[in-house]
Amino acid sequence: MLDKFIFNIFCYVVDNYGDAGVCLRLGNDLIQKGYRVRIFCSDLKVLNTIINANDTIEKYSFLELKSFNFNKYDIIINGFSYNFSEDIAVKLKQNHNLIINLEYLSAEKWVESCHKLPSPYLGLNCYYFFPGFNQNTGGVLIEKEFKAKFYPKKPKTDARDITLFSYANIKVLDLLKLLSKSKKHNNILVFEGLALNNINKLLKINLKANQSYRFDNITLYASKMVSQKEYDNLLLASDLNLVRGEDSIIRAILCGRPFLWQIYEQQDDIHIIKLNNFFDRFIDIFSSDSDFINKIRALFISYNNRSNFLTTLTNYDDIENEFFKLSVKMQQHLLSLGSLSDNLLTFIKEKL
Repeated sequence: MLDKFIFNIFCYVVDNYGDAGVCLRLGNDLIQKGYRVRIFCSDLKVLNTIINANDTIEKYSFLELKSFNFNKYDIIINGFSYNFSEDIAVKLKQNHNLIINLEYLSAEKWVESCHKLPSPYLGLNCYYFFPGFNQNTGGVLIEKEFKAKFYPKKPKTDARDITLFSYANIKVLDLLKLLSKSKKHNNILVFEGLALNNINKLLKINLKANQSYRFDNITLYASKMVSQKEYDNLLLASDLNLVRGEDSIIRAILCGRPFLWQIYEQQDDIHIIKLNNFFDRFIDIFSSDSDFINKIRALFISYNNRSNFLTTLTNYDDIENEFFKLSVKMQQHLLSLGSLSDNLLTFIKEKL
Protein backbone atom coordinates (compact mmCIF):
# COMPACT_ATOMS: atom_id res chain seq x y z
CA MET A 1 0.00 0.00 0.00
CA LEU A 2 2.85 2.39 0.81
CA ASP A 3 5.04 1.39 -2.14
CA LYS A 4 4.23 4.48 -4.21
CA PHE A 5 4.69 6.90 -1.33
CA ILE A 6 7.85 8.92 -0.65
CA PHE A 7 8.86 9.64 2.93
CA ASN A 8 10.13 13.19 3.44
CA ILE A 9 11.89 13.75 6.77
CA PHE A 10 12.32 17.31 7.99
CA CYS A 11 15.25 17.57 10.39
CA TYR A 12 15.87 20.85 12.18
CA VAL A 13 19.16 20.47 14.06
CA VAL A 14 19.14 21.89 17.60
CA ASP A 15 21.11 19.36 19.65
CA ASN A 16 23.94 18.96 17.15
CA TYR A 17 24.36 15.23 16.35
CA GLY A 18 21.34 13.92 18.28
CA ASP A 19 18.59 15.41 16.13
CA ALA A 20 20.32 14.52 12.89
CA GLY A 21 21.12 11.06 14.27
CA VAL A 22 17.50 10.18 15.00
CA CYS A 23 16.29 11.37 11.59
CA LEU A 24 19.11 9.65 9.74
CA ARG A 25 18.51 6.32 11.48
CA LEU A 26 14.78 6.48 10.77
CA GLY A 27 15.37 7.32 7.13
CA ASN A 28 17.85 4.50 6.64
CA ASP A 29 15.56 2.01 8.37
CA LEU A 30 12.67 2.98 6.08
CA ILE A 31 14.97 2.49 3.08
CA GLN A 32 15.86 -0.99 4.36
CA LYS A 33 12.12 -1.70 4.47
CA GLY A 34 11.83 -0.80 0.78
CA TYR A 35 10.70 2.82 0.85
CA ARG A 36 12.10 5.87 -0.87
CA VAL A 37 13.27 8.52 1.60
CA ARG A 38 14.34 12.16 1.30
CA ILE A 39 15.78 14.03 4.26
CA PHE A 40 15.74 17.82 4.44
CA CYS A 41 18.23 18.99 7.06
CA SER A 42 19.06 22.44 8.41
CA ASP A 43 22.72 21.45 8.88
CA LEU A 44 24.09 19.10 6.23
CA LYS A 45 27.59 19.36 7.73
CA VAL A 46 26.39 17.64 10.90
CA LEU A 47 24.46 15.05 8.88
CA ASN A 48 27.45 14.25 6.67
CA THR A 49 29.72 13.78 9.69
CA ILE A 50 27.74 10.79 10.97
CA ILE A 51 26.43 9.34 7.72
CA ASN A 52 27.53 5.82 6.79
CA ALA A 53 29.64 5.30 3.66
CA ASN A 54 27.01 3.17 1.88
CA ASP A 55 23.93 5.22 2.81
CA THR A 56 21.57 5.82 -0.14
CA ILE A 57 19.33 8.38 1.55
CA GLU A 58 18.57 11.49 -0.52
CA LYS A 59 19.88 14.60 1.30
CA TYR A 60 18.78 18.19 0.79
CA SER A 61 19.35 21.48 2.56
CA PHE A 62 16.44 23.59 3.75
CA LEU A 63 17.35 26.12 1.06
CA GLU A 64 16.38 23.54 -1.57
CA LEU A 65 12.84 23.27 -0.19
CA LYS A 66 11.76 26.20 -2.36
CA SER A 67 12.20 24.11 -5.50
CA PHE A 68 10.16 21.14 -4.26
CA ASN A 69 6.55 20.60 -5.20
CA PHE A 70 5.26 17.92 -2.87
CA ASN A 71 2.57 15.68 -4.35
CA LYS A 72 -0.22 13.65 -2.77
CA TYR A 73 2.02 10.60 -2.39
CA ASP A 74 4.47 12.43 -0.13
CA ILE A 75 4.36 11.49 3.54
CA ILE A 76 5.92 14.10 5.78
CA ILE A 77 7.84 13.14 8.92
CA ASN A 78 8.27 16.43 10.74
CA GLY A 79 11.21 15.85 13.06
CA PHE A 80 10.82 17.71 16.37
CA SER A 81 8.13 20.15 15.23
CA TYR A 82 9.92 22.14 12.56
CA ASN A 83 7.84 25.20 11.64
CA PHE A 84 6.87 24.97 7.98
CA SER A 85 7.03 28.16 5.94
CA GLU A 86 3.67 29.44 4.74
CA ASP A 87 4.24 28.45 1.12
CA ILE A 88 5.14 24.87 2.05
CA ALA A 89 2.16 24.64 4.40
CA VAL A 90 -0.18 25.76 1.58
CA LYS A 91 1.16 23.02 -0.72
CA LEU A 92 0.78 20.35 1.96
CA LYS A 93 -2.73 21.48 2.77
CA GLN A 94 -3.77 21.44 -0.89
CA ASN A 95 -2.50 17.88 -1.31
CA HIS A 96 -3.89 16.79 2.07
CA ASN A 97 -0.52 15.17 2.77
CA LEU A 98 -0.27 13.01 5.87
CA ILE A 99 2.10 14.66 8.33
CA ILE A 100 3.61 12.93 11.36
CA ASN A 101 5.00 15.19 14.07
CA LEU A 102 7.81 12.96 15.31
CA GLU A 103 8.46 14.34 18.78
CA TYR A 104 11.42 14.11 21.13
CA LEU A 105 11.91 10.95 23.16
CA SER A 106 10.15 11.37 26.49
CA ALA A 107 9.31 9.36 29.59
CA GLU A 108 6.84 11.95 30.85
CA LYS A 109 3.38 10.51 31.56
CA TRP A 110 1.52 13.19 29.64
CA VAL A 111 2.92 12.09 26.27
CA GLU A 112 0.99 8.81 26.54
CA SER A 113 -2.31 10.70 26.33
CA CYS A 114 -1.09 12.78 23.35
CA HIS A 115 0.53 9.98 21.35
CA LYS A 116 -1.20 9.52 17.95
CA LEU A 117 -3.62 12.42 18.54
CA PRO A 118 -4.35 14.92 15.75
CA SER A 119 -2.27 18.08 15.85
CA PRO A 120 -4.05 21.39 15.17
CA TYR A 121 -0.94 22.72 13.44
CA LEU A 122 -1.96 25.10 10.59
CA GLY A 123 -5.07 23.03 9.88
CA LEU A 124 -2.96 20.29 8.27
CA ASN A 125 -3.56 16.52 8.26
CA CYS A 126 -1.14 16.12 11.12
CA TYR A 127 -0.65 13.70 14.06
CA TYR A 128 1.67 13.49 17.06
CA PHE A 129 3.96 10.47 17.38
CA PHE A 130 6.04 10.11 20.54
CA PRO A 131 8.99 7.75 20.96
CA GLY A 132 8.98 6.37 24.48
CA PHE A 133 9.51 3.60 26.97
CA ASN A 134 6.20 1.72 27.20
CA GLN A 135 3.35 0.33 25.10
CA ASN A 136 1.46 3.63 25.20
CA THR A 137 4.14 5.28 23.05
CA GLY A 138 5.88 4.55 19.75
CA GLY A 139 8.86 2.77 21.30
CA VAL A 140 12.36 3.41 19.92
CA LEU A 141 14.13 2.71 16.66
CA ILE A 142 15.57 -0.83 16.48
CA GLU A 143 16.99 -1.76 13.10
CA LYS A 144 17.28 -5.45 12.23
CA GLU A 145 20.93 -4.97 11.28
CA PHE A 146 21.71 -3.46 14.69
CA LYS A 147 19.68 -6.07 16.57
CA ALA A 148 21.60 -8.83 14.81
CA LYS A 149 24.80 -7.55 16.44
CA PHE A 150 23.52 -7.89 20.02
CA TYR A 151 25.50 -10.28 22.18
CA PRO A 152 25.67 -10.87 25.94
CA LYS A 153 28.59 -9.26 27.71
CA LYS A 154 29.89 -9.52 31.25
CA PRO A 155 32.42 -7.23 32.97
CA LYS A 156 36.03 -8.08 32.22
CA THR A 157 38.21 -8.79 35.23
CA ASP A 158 41.34 -6.85 34.26
CA ALA A 159 40.22 -3.85 32.20
CA ARG A 160 37.20 -1.73 31.38
CA ASP A 161 36.49 -0.25 27.94
CA ILE A 162 34.56 3.03 28.01
CA THR A 163 33.23 5.47 25.40
CA LEU A 164 32.84 9.16 26.24
CA PHE A 165 30.52 11.38 24.21
CA SER A 166 29.54 14.48 26.19
CA TYR A 167 28.80 18.15 26.27
CA ALA A 168 30.85 20.38 28.57
CA ASN A 169 30.57 18.61 31.94
CA ILE A 170 32.59 19.32 35.05
CA LYS A 171 31.35 16.07 36.62
CA VAL A 172 33.43 14.01 34.21
CA LEU A 173 36.32 14.86 36.54
CA ASP A 174 34.52 13.27 39.52
CA LEU A 175 33.81 10.21 37.41
CA LEU A 176 37.48 9.89 36.45
CA LYS A 177 38.42 10.10 40.13
CA LEU A 178 35.91 7.35 40.91
CA LEU A 179 37.24 5.12 38.13
CA SER A 180 40.80 5.71 39.30
CA LYS A 181 39.93 3.80 42.50
CA SER A 182 39.08 0.71 40.46
CA LYS A 183 41.15 -2.49 40.45
CA LYS A 184 40.81 -2.47 36.67
CA HIS A 185 42.53 -0.35 34.07
CA ASN A 186 40.11 2.01 32.31
CA ASN A 187 40.48 2.56 28.56
CA ILE A 188 38.38 5.59 27.65
CA LEU A 189 37.65 6.51 24.04
CA VAL A 190 36.91 10.25 23.90
CA PHE A 191 35.24 11.68 20.80
CA GLU A 192 36.48 14.82 19.13
CA GLY A 193 34.44 17.97 19.65
CA LEU A 194 32.72 18.96 22.88
CA ALA A 195 33.75 15.77 24.72
CA LEU A 196 37.45 16.11 23.94
CA ASN A 197 37.39 19.87 24.58
CA ASN A 198 35.87 19.16 27.99
CA ILE A 199 38.54 16.58 28.89
CA ASN A 200 41.33 18.90 27.82
CA LYS A 201 39.93 21.72 29.92
CA LEU A 202 39.38 19.58 33.02
CA LEU A 203 42.78 17.90 32.92
CA LYS A 204 44.66 20.92 31.54
CA ILE A 205 46.08 18.92 28.63
CA ASN A 206 46.02 19.30 24.85
CA LEU A 207 44.99 15.87 23.61
CA LYS A 208 44.14 15.69 19.91
CA ALA A 209 42.46 13.08 17.71
CA ASN A 210 44.51 9.87 17.33
CA GLN A 211 46.58 10.68 20.44
CA SER A 212 46.49 9.07 23.89
CA TYR A 213 47.18 10.20 27.45
CA ARG A 214 47.71 7.99 30.51
CA PHE A 215 47.47 8.75 34.22
CA ASP A 216 46.80 6.52 37.25
CA ASN A 217 44.89 3.49 35.92
CA ILE A 218 43.26 5.44 33.09
CA THR A 219 44.24 5.76 29.44
CA LEU A 220 42.43 8.30 27.29
CA TYR A 221 42.27 7.70 23.55
CA ALA A 222 41.07 10.62 21.42
CA SER A 223 38.99 9.68 18.38
CA LYS A 224 37.61 11.60 15.43
CA MET A 225 33.83 11.56 15.06
CA VAL A 226 32.67 8.31 13.48
CA SER A 227 29.70 7.14 11.44
CA GLN A 228 26.57 5.83 13.14
CA LYS A 229 27.43 2.19 12.42
CA GLU A 230 30.96 2.61 13.77
CA TYR A 231 29.56 4.27 16.89
CA ASP A 232 27.08 1.42 17.41
CA ASN A 233 29.91 -1.12 17.19
CA LEU A 234 31.98 0.81 19.73
CA LEU A 235 29.04 0.96 22.16
CA LEU A 236 28.49 -2.79 21.83
CA ALA A 237 32.18 -3.52 22.47
CA SER A 238 32.38 -1.35 25.60
CA ASP A 239 31.71 -2.01 29.28
CA LEU A 240 30.46 1.49 30.10
CA ASN A 241 29.08 4.09 27.70
CA LEU A 242 28.95 7.77 28.61
CA VAL A 243 26.44 9.27 26.21
CA ARG A 244 24.62 12.51 25.54
CA GLY A 245 21.38 13.57 23.85
CA GLU A 246 18.59 11.44 22.41
CA ASP A 247 20.10 9.26 19.70
CA SER A 248 23.00 8.05 21.84
CA ILE A 249 20.91 7.20 24.91
CA ILE A 250 18.65 4.92 22.87
CA ARG A 251 21.65 3.10 21.40
CA ALA A 252 23.27 2.79 24.82
CA ILE A 253 20.19 1.13 26.33
CA LEU A 254 19.75 -1.18 23.36
CA CYS A 255 23.36 -2.38 23.72
CA GLY A 256 22.55 -3.81 27.15
CA ARG A 257 25.65 -2.25 28.73
CA PRO A 258 25.93 0.12 31.72
CA PHE A 259 25.68 3.75 30.68
CA LEU A 260 25.52 7.30 32.01
CA TRP A 261 23.39 9.86 30.21
CA GLN A 262 24.20 13.55 30.07
CA ILE A 263 20.79 14.89 29.15
CA TYR A 264 20.45 18.05 27.05
CA GLU A 265 20.28 20.93 29.54
CA GLN A 266 17.16 23.12 29.66
CA GLN A 267 16.11 26.16 31.65
CA ASP A 268 14.58 25.74 35.12
CA ASP A 269 16.04 22.22 35.34
CA ILE A 270 13.32 20.81 33.10
CA HIS A 271 15.90 18.27 31.90
CA ILE A 272 16.28 16.93 35.46
CA ILE A 273 12.50 16.49 35.68
CA LYS A 274 12.69 14.50 32.44
CA LEU A 275 15.57 12.46 33.82
CA ASN A 276 13.53 11.59 36.91
CA ASN A 277 10.58 10.64 34.71
CA PHE A 278 12.91 8.28 32.85
CA PHE A 279 13.73 6.40 36.05
CA ASP A 280 10.14 6.51 37.28
CA ARG A 281 9.03 4.63 34.17
CA PHE A 282 11.62 1.90 34.72
CA ILE A 283 10.65 1.60 38.38
CA ASP A 284 7.06 1.09 37.14
CA ILE A 285 8.36 -1.78 35.02
CA PHE A 286 10.97 -3.25 37.40
CA SER A 287 9.53 -2.48 40.82
CA SER A 288 11.58 -5.21 42.53
CA ASP A 289 14.75 -3.39 41.42
CA SER A 290 13.61 0.01 42.69
CA ASP A 291 16.36 0.40 45.31
CA PHE A 292 19.16 -0.13 42.82
CA ILE A 293 17.40 1.92 40.13
CA ASN A 294 17.20 4.82 42.57
CA LYS A 295 20.91 4.44 43.25
CA ILE A 296 21.61 4.68 39.53
CA ARG A 297 19.19 7.63 39.35
CA ALA A 298 21.32 9.42 41.95
CA LEU A 299 24.41 8.64 39.91
CA PHE A 300 22.83 10.11 36.75
CA ILE A 301 21.67 13.26 38.56
CA SER A 302 25.16 13.76 39.95
CA TYR A 303 26.70 13.21 36.51
CA ASN A 304 24.37 15.96 35.30
CA ASN A 305 25.80 18.29 37.95
CA ARG A 306 22.83 18.44 40.32
CA SER A 307 24.39 16.66 43.31
CA ASN A 308 27.72 15.42 44.70
CA PHE A 309 26.65 11.76 44.86
CA LEU A 310 29.53 10.76 42.60
CA THR A 311 32.03 11.79 45.25
CA THR A 312 30.34 9.63 47.91
CA LEU A 313 30.85 6.35 46.03
CA THR A 314 33.88 4.38 47.15
CA ASN A 315 34.34 2.32 43.99
CA TYR A 316 32.55 1.79 40.67
CA ASP A 317 33.58 -1.89 40.86
CA ASP A 318 31.05 -2.38 43.67
CA ILE A 319 28.04 -1.63 41.48
CA GLU A 320 29.25 -2.82 38.08
CA ASN A 321 27.84 -6.37 38.09
CA GLU A 322 24.39 -5.27 39.21
CA PHE A 323 24.47 -2.40 36.74
CA PHE A 324 25.12 -4.89 33.92
CA LYS A 325 22.11 -6.97 34.97
CA LEU A 326 19.82 -3.93 35.10
CA SER A 327 21.07 -2.74 31.70
CA VAL A 328 20.14 -6.07 30.09
CA LYS A 329 16.65 -5.85 31.62
CA MET A 330 16.20 -2.36 30.18
CA GLN A 331 17.40 -3.57 26.78
CA GLN A 332 14.97 -6.49 26.73
CA HIS A 333 12.09 -4.25 27.71
CA LEU A 334 12.74 -1.85 24.81
CA LEU A 335 12.95 -4.77 22.41
CA SER A 336 9.54 -5.99 23.61
CA LEU A 337 7.93 -2.72 22.45
CA GLY A 338 8.80 -3.32 18.79
CA SER A 339 10.67 -0.88 16.59
CA LEU A 340 9.50 2.70 16.25
CA SER A 341 9.63 2.44 12.45
CA ASP A 342 7.31 -0.59 12.41
CA ASN A 343 4.95 1.06 14.90
CA LEU A 344 5.00 4.23 12.80
CA LEU A 345 4.27 2.38 9.55
CA THR A 346 1.31 0.59 11.15
CA PHE A 347 -0.11 3.94 12.27
CA ILE A 348 0.42 5.54 8.84
CA LYS A 349 -1.42 2.69 7.12
CA GLU A 350 -4.35 3.28 9.46
CA LYS A 351 -4.50 6.96 8.48
CA LEU A 352 -4.17 6.67 4.70
